[in-house]
Amino acid sequence: ARKLRQQSIEPILGLATLAFYRKSDDEAVRLYQDVLKKQPKNTDALQSLADLSRRGNKIENSISYYKKLIEIKPKHFEGLRSIGKLYSRIKRYNEAAIYFERALAIREKFHLLVNLANLYETHLSQPEKALALYEKASRLPQVHFHTYYRLGILRGERGDIERAIEALQLALKRRGEHGDVLSQLAKLYVKNKEADKAIPLLWKALRLDSKRTDLRLIL
Repeated sequence: ARKLRQQSIEPILGLATLAFYRKSDDEAVRLYQDVLKKQPKNTDALQSLADLSRRGNKIENSISYYKKLIEIKPKHFEGLRSIGKLYSRIKRYNEAAIYFERALAIREKFHLLVNLANLYETHLSQPEKALALYEKASRLPQVHFHTYYRLGILRGERGDIERAIEALQLALKRRGEHGDVLSQLAKLYVKNKEADKAIPLLWKALRLDSKRTDLRLIL
């Protein structure tokens, strides 16, 4: 087909796709670059080159190709999310947050909400933004233990004790007797002057880890 229509990109894309799935990466890169010579704004070729660069651990190259892709398609969800992930991998967290936010504006995905919340909390010291994202994640059907646990911690830090207790209780339902959740929940009950509720939780936590002197002190 390529011999019959030398100016057509379709046969080149077909060969490049085959090379991609055979993991003949050098050949795939050469073929996709041939496509770009004929059509510099071919989004299939740009995305595939970005994916190949990521597979080869060429992070900066991958980011560059994804950025060219979103110049053409500014609302390309996968491209925006991928740039965020790549920036996170190289610890450029501010840039990662920008691209994750852009992706979230297009599609509110559970794992994206949680990943961005973790990034704001752990790497960018912005607990308020993290809390808002965990709140959104907690309303989605995929909600899991970690979401409720971090939600409980952050609500507690803001002084929202009742709702923090509620979140940690939901975390316990998903994980059973978890030492960190038990101890955090007990501490919140102490703050709320509900010692009778804190004491059994402290004993449970100590049965899981008898060396927790901080819990013995609270008890």
